Amino acid sequence: MSQDAQNSFSLSEDGPTAIHGASNYVVPILDRDGKPAAYIWLMDSSDTDCLGQEGWGCVYPDQVSWYLETSRRLAKQDGRVVPGIMFHHIPLNEVLHAWNDPDVPMHGTKGEGICCFSVNTGLFAAIKEAGNLWGVFHGHDHNNDFVAVYEGVRLGFGRKSGYGGYGGSIADHPGSRVFELSVAQNGSITWDTWIRLETGEKPTQTSVKHPYGMREDLCCAANPGPDGGELDAAHACRTANHPEACRIAVGLGE
Repeated sequence: MSQDAQNSFSLSEDGPTAIHGASNYVVPILDRDGKPAAYIWLMDSSDTDCLGQEGWGCVYPDQVSWYLETSRRLAKQDGRVVPGIMFHHIPLNEVLHAWNDPDVPMHGTKGEGICCFSVNTGLFAAIKEAGNLWGVFHGHDHNNDFVAVYEGVRLGFGRKSGYGGYGGSIADHPGSRVFELSVAQNGSITWDTWIRLETGEKPTQTSVKHPYGMREDLCCAANPGPDGGELDAAHACRTANHPEACRIAVGLGE
């Protein structure tokens, strides 16, 4: 993190040392008067395992507490609740809940299983309590780029932007998710987001249909099985880019 913070135009910083993770911090976006118009929240979702449960990492409870405490402090400082968006790598469990609910509107592509926290640590509940986030966006799943509106909060994915790691139907076409924030004369905020491909193309993200019988009860690799096979495959895929392991990890078989 210290090396990244030295890069030109970098806003990265080390977060509080008393809580889990390194990159827990918040960046203000200032309006024309120099006052916060929005906040960008960055949370460290770790790598593997959570609270002793095998699987993917999570935003730990002490980080959730930090987010709530900081939200209250900023609201008091600003005299109002300033909206924002949050980014962390591993998806919230509620992304899986959204996928399993046919009444939740979604747009984009779901090209693999949702590899979310191995333990639900209450971050989404805290977000609802704070009421200060327009959306939460993730990485991790290279072939997912959909966005769902779940209980009033946008939950979704960015777009694989590089060439490392495993490929697939989405990952083989790198791009990025763009966010646009507009501030009106009266101070009201509007948000928009879209995908821009490396080619310059702006693909249309159509409505996602929930296929009948395609319910996913567990985050990928959340249930490693008696021999740990699925979890081992997922880790081999993510850390070593092993092609066969990647196919197993995303449910494509050997």
